[in-house]
Amino acid sequence: MKFNFYFIHGWGFDKTFWNSVKKKVESLDVCENSESLDLKFFSKTKQTKLFFKSDNNIFIVHSYGLNWFLKNDIPCRLLFNFFGAPDFVNYQKKPNIIYRKIAYMHKQLLENPVKVLKNFYETCNVEYSFHEVINIETLRNALIELQRENFSFKFNKLNFPIHTFYSTNDKVLNINKESIDFLDNDNHDISFLNEYDHGFPKTNPEICFELIYKVLEKI
Repeated sequence: MKFNFYFIHGWGFDKTFWNSVKKKVESLDVCENSESLDLKFFSKTKQTKLFFKSDNNIFIVHSYGLNWFLKNDIPCRLLFNFFGAPDFVNYQKKPNIIYRKIAYMHKQLLENPVKVLKNFYETCNVEYSFHEVINIETLRNALIELQRENFSFKFNKLNFPIHTFYSTNDKVLNINKESIDFLDNDNHDISFLNEYDHGFPKTNPEICFELIYKVLEKI
């Protein structure tokens, strides 16, 4: 059986975030098609939906990419979730501090967007790259969504396998394990990595791919 693979990046990145992992997935016999979606944080054009109307769609998302996925009712066979949470703030160890940090970033994006992005990339342990276009309003709107949206109920109702990966070293999404206990159900497998930063899929594509491949081997 072959599958359509879709890659969705997180806040502050673009579709190149997944390039290295995507290339490895495309080498697999089970890959029929692959697309990296761009959420247009650094472009003025709108995202064109390229989803195949198929039960064989596999989505691989990072951070805010999970929120974006949950807002769209998309046919899906399997979901890989790297460092994303259906309630980004309240599943963290210090939700009040995270809420205020997001509010500060939201404000500072109007005054010095490059500084905000550079600080974020540094926290993710990802090298910052210059962007000719910075779509400030799109970035700010996504921060509000991360700050306020709670997709927990919808997430728990998904009826396909989900494999979630978190890291105990993540300085952007510092998960409180007790708060996500109820998300651990028959459809949802949660794994904790020990040493990786929020930019893990970009900075460690080989290890990220191996995690994906181990699941695909069992399909």
